[in-house]
Amino acid sequence: MENKEHEAFESVFTTENGWDLTCINGCYQNIGTFKAFAGWKAAKEHATPKGFVLVPRKATKKMIERGYEAHDCFFTLGSVRNVWDAMIEAQEQSHDNSK
Repeated sequence: MENKEHEAFESVFTTENGWDLTCINGCYQNIGTFKAFAGWKAAKEHATPKGFVLVPRKATKKMIERGYEAHDCFFTLGSVRNVWDAMIEAQEQSHDNSK
């Protein structure tokens, strides 16, 4: 998991943009890069509330297929998409009403 975090971080904070990405045992050696990475991880931890996951607004083809398969093909592919859209809409309305 940590390697994926480093890869994601380094896709934004690049050597071309002047960042020293020297990393030994998972630790950036440059203090500025070290602090930037710590901030990156902290921001990601707080971006999604505990118990939630980020999902796309529109279900991907793979998600729809898995939903269809999970119900022993009871739903049509189109109805799985409709269920997904309804769940996203309900959560958005719930979030808007909580303000």
